[in-house]
Amino acid sequence: MLDRTSYIAGILYYLTNDADVKKVAIKILNGELTLKEASKNKTVKRYLSLAEKQFKSKNVSEPMHKQIIEFIEKNLYEYI
Repeated sequence: MLDRTSYIAGILYYLTNDADVKKVAIKILNGELTLKEASKNKTVKRYLSLAEKQFKSKNVSEPMHKQIIEFIEKNLYEYI
C-alpha cells in the first residue's frame, strides 16, 4: 500500500500540465516539500485541494492508479 503523501503527489502530478505544479509534486514525493508548505503557493493549493479530495473519495480509476505507481517509481529520489 502506498502512503498518503506519495499518492496525493501522484494525483497532483496528473491533474495538470503545469510544469511548476509537476515539479512540486516530485518535491513532495521526495520529502523536499510538505503538503502544507506546497499549499502556500496559490496555484499549487488549488490543484492540491483537488488531489486531496480525490484521494479521500477513493475515486481513482485503475488506469490512474497504475499511472500514479509509475510516477512514484520513476520520480522517487530523482533530482530536478
